[in-house]
Amino acid sequence: MKPRAALLAVALLLLGGSLARAQPSRLALLFTAARTLIGSFVAYDEGFFSRRGLDVSMLLAANPSTMPAALLSGSADVAAVQVASLLAANDGGLDLVVLGGTEIYPAPYRQGFLVPPGSAIKTPRDLAGHRLGVPGIGATMDLLSRELFSRIGVDDSSVIRVEVPMNQMADALRGGSVDAVAAVEPVYARIIASGAGVEAGTYESVIPAGTVFTVYASTRTWADAHHATLAAFRAALADAAAFIAVAGNDAAVRASLAKWTRLPVNVVATMKLPRNLAATMPASALDFWIGLTARQGLTASPPDPSRLIYP
Repeated sequence: MKPRAALLAVALLLLGGSLARAQPSRLALLFTAARTLIGSFVAYDEGFFSRRGLDVSMLLAANPSTMPAALLSGSADVAAVQVASLLAANDGGLDLVVLGGTEIYPAPYRQGFLVPPGSAIKTPRDLAGHRLGVPGIGATMDLLSRELFSRIGVDDSSVIRVEVPMNQMADALRGGSVDAVAAVEPVYARIIASGAGVEAGTYESVIPAGTVFTVYASTRTWADAHHATLAAFRAALADAAAFIAVAGNDAAVRASLAKWTRLPVNVVATMKLPRNLAATMPASALDFWIGLTARQGLTASPPDPSRLIYP
């Protein structure tokens, strides 16, 4: 081979290696249409993922309860998992780890119990013996209602749980298939505005400040094998949190929220935006859920919260 040709061949090999290294890391992110995940929505739409060298596929899950199984099967690399579900899954033998947080409580929106106008149910104590609609049995709002009942002396076994998707709660109240629902913004406000429901108390008193409801999680095996991808993912979430914290970016943030939650633009326009996102997770943010899942028999032994959070 002539010297010039040899030099050209070496240059092409080096260029090829450089291009290969520049290829973005692929990451499949499983999410639900929940406002608390605004960090990942904005990171995708504003290009923070791509700027950090990530090629993220956003995969919508209809039910948050499917998240641990999706991670175990490999159909998603990272998923937005409710903390209670993660703890129960790990207690059952999975080894899921927390990569980052979402919104830190207290949250800037209302949540609690709604009943039809004229109902005899005025407070949570009146729910004994009645049908309560919850988005998912064993999911966050169901668990919070059980925690509240235990604290105020309501016999939880007397409350009849009925699974009702959030977008069907107003119709369920109007039709009488349930006597009350446990709802959260923006559905909570929409039910009240429609005249289908009125307030009958809240479970917010049981939630301590600093608690995180939903986390970004993966299997420990995936995290161990993808340190660089994980670092880029966390950095992109931090970029998004900083972007959301600036009021001047509200229009872009609301556009992302409407796009990924599929809520009407006029509804999103009136929503309070989360400014307190936990891109990194303190172990204390899991303490409430560790205690709650143990008290409600979802876990047999309390885990070490510091081991749950991936370094």
